[in-house]
Amino acid sequence: MLYPLVFFLAVAFPFTSFPLDYARGFKVEVLREGYKVVDSEGQVFLLSRTGKFPKRDGIKLHIPVKRVVSLSSSSLSLMRALGVLNSICGVNMAPSWCYIDPVKKGLEEGRILQVARGMGEPNYELLASLKPDVVFTYTNFPLRKKAFDRMRSLGIAVAAMNDWGETHPLGELEWIKFVGAFFDRYRDAVNYFEREKSLVLSLESFSKDLRKPAVAAGTIHKGRCYLWAGGSIGAKFIDMAGGDYVFKDLKGTGSRRVSLEFFLERARGADVFIYTLPKGAPGSLKELLQEAPDLRVIKAVSKGRVFSLTPYFYQSADRPHEILKDFIKAFHPGVFKSWKIKYLREVK
Repeated sequence: MLYPLVFFLAVAFPFTSFPLDYARGFKVEVLREGYKVVDSEGQVFLLSRTGKFPKRDGIKLHIPVKRVVSLSSSSLSLMRALGVLNSICGVNMAPSWCYIDPVKKGLEEGRILQVARGMGEPNYELLASLKPDVVFTYTNFPLRKKAFDRMRSLGIAVAAMNDWGETHPLGELEWIKFVGAFFDRYRDAVNYFEREKSLVLSLESFSKDLRKPAVAAGTIHKGRCYLWAGGSIGAKFIDMAGGDYVFKDLKGTGSRRVSLEFFLERARGADVFIYTLPKGAPGSLKELLQEAPDLRVIKAVSKGRVFSLTPYFYQSADRPHEILKDFIKAFHPGVFKSWKIKYLREVK
């Protein structure tokens, strides 16, 4: 087993760096005192459990951190996997948008405060009043990059978690090692990651021999059309589940805006259509066609092979094997007879 060796080496040698399997946006070194972490903005954090820090430049924090503001739903889900949600004091969502039960309850009871709205800038005065040890956020969105820079100027320790820019679900999950270091739970994070990786790779291997349906995924809302780019985590889920994503050659990660004409031309022959707006998705095919009547030309819509994301899809980065199993079940209804999909919802 690798994990005991990791911590033996950390004691035997002052700096031990281990390669990441999938993630590209951060680095972790295991130190005698704790960890050295480099985030996706190149910031160096020196994390010490003893209060003694190596003679290196960086943001020095005593771990485990006790008070955390999360401006990222994925960081909340990774904290859930590590069992450290009791450290949350501020988030960027109202209770009605939160599907992580302890956080939702904390918001309702006033123990956790909403310091921002979604991707918008936070209330800096309120955020600072919470005196967080660290703020987890992302910077690959203009307002969030602006907020990141402002928090730094205010002397707030803010860590950039651009896990959305990863191209593989296990790359997004591997950020649990980044989060785990701040709570002195790196060993737990490695173990959790390895368990999930084994389950995900087993499911991917299972799906390789299944027939590949053509799959389209996107949202048409108020006349605007957005797709999962070919390098996105969503596109990778489709591929791993044995689907042939019709927009796989669309460069980039995350979501891309395209013309309705482009979408319909590519999606016309799709066997399965996934509606990717998690909140406010249509409850029926009738509602879907009222919102976007042009979708009726897609084969999957006419044949009733339509799914939408559940509102908690993007708050479940810690459960990629369950999400992958949902995709496989949606594409191949005859498999996993007893499995009931959780993160997708059939639109009837």
